[in-house]
Amino acid sequence: MILLALLAFSWTPLEHSARPSNRGAALDPPFFVGEMQHIVPQEKLPFSPAETATPVLDSAQTRLYVGTRNGAVRCLFRGKTAWTFQAGGAILAAPLVEGETLYVAGGDGVVYALNRFSGALRWRADLREELTTQPTASEGRLFV
Repeated sequence: MILLALLAFSWTPLEHSARPSNRGAALDPPFFVGEMQHIVPQEKLPFSPAETATPVLDSAQTRLYVGTRNGAVRCLFRGKTAWTFQAGGAILAAPLVEGETLYVAGGDGVVYALNRFSGALRWRADLREELTTQPTASEGRLFV
């Protein structure tokens, strides 16, 4: 059934040339293959070569939070680093934004609760076990 639905889509083939095209190819909505547009100027940050934690946007989509293998948690605001918090171990999973708090599960076995605007440590809980999954919250409770 799914295969038939996929075959029913019409499509426009991409152009093939030695030089990349900046036009892209439009498929039936919601698909589009094309070039990424930069909203803010690019800034190279000193991240480790291969990060595994997924960056997370806040609900207003104005701040980006990312954890690194070297234990840094960074907040990017308008394309610039707003603050950096140094955890005790690698950050291997995406942080969680909940209200004014950013929850980070550290590879050192510690859950960090940070003020999402300043990066200040609100509290920490040592679970003594490597944490590799994103925290989640429900009904005022935090699950890791």
